[in-house]
Amino acid sequence: MKKDFSLQFGDHNFTCDYYMVPVGQFQQGDKLPEYKLNSPSSQPLWVSGHKPDDEPSCGFKNELCGKDDSQGSIIVAGVLGLVLFCSSVLTLSIYRKWKIEQEIEGLLWKVDPAELLGYNGNEIIPSPSKTSLVSATSLESRCGGQVFAATSQYRGVVVRIKELKFSKKKDVTRDTMKEMRRLREIRHDNINSFVGALVEPMRILIITDYCAKGSLYDIVENEDLKLDKMFIASLVNDLIKGMLYLHLSAAICHGNLKSSNCVVTSRWVLQVTDFGLHELRQCAETGSIGEHQYYHSKSVQPR
Repeated sequence: MKKDFSLQFGDHNFTCDYYMVPVGQFQQGDKLPEYKLNSPSSQPLWVSGHKPDDEPSCGFKNELCGKDDSQGSIIVAGVLGLVLFCSSVLTLSIYRKWKIEQEIEGLLWKVDPAELLGYNGNEIIPSPSKTSLVSATSLESRCGGQVFAATSQYRGVVVRIKELKFSKKKDVTRDTMKEMRRLREIRHDNINSFVGALVEPMRILIITDYCAKGSLYDIVENEDLKLDKMFIASLVNDLIKGMLYLHLSAAICHGNLKSSNCVVTSRWVLQVTDFGLHELRQCAETGSIGEHQYYHSKSVQPR
């Protein structure tokens, strides 16, 4: 390129500081054409200030450079994401176990003796009617009052108490405490809710919801109460639904299903009770007379 080039175009003058002139040519070399200047003084004015490369610095196919750094960045980001996810899952698992341990140590299932009112610690106390099935005169007691159950007041609510006596001091194991925590979480219309337990050296009081109509045993033993087929079918249906839910719950199975372990609410809804805590129930004294046998013997004694 040379400077100072002027051209008249019509009525206008066109001036350009540069114009193009041949300064070199390609000549055939041994393998490829070679570029040679016409004269040493004919140096072209390159735009970038120097002659452009005949080949990219990394080659035409990037074969002269390493692998793309972006791929390495993607791999590193993926690894970091996986580590973060695993850390989050592990942290959540540890937190959940810690929370469960706190619940166990906090003894949410444990009942304070001061909050359990109206219960005699040495005797079986019947429900407020305090009458046997035979001697009952009120309609409520004749039609299902829970005269065979020991009851008490817990935080202003009537509860049912199941007493487990032991011949020697009984320590509650950690597995039993975990089971009590799981029992507190079981909630169903046909499951008698576990409220908690009162632990003493020689006995444990199992506290559950109170059902005003008594147990299924009470109802069956009551000769004054006539049940039609539809009513019996409704009770059986409640029993089936309760057992199905129990088998799918943390309790897994009942282990001691009988009529006295099926209670009926004031709305005549059957609930399954006295499930779980098999270790405690097996260790309890078997020679002591039970609630039902005690009151039944009272009701059939000759006068």
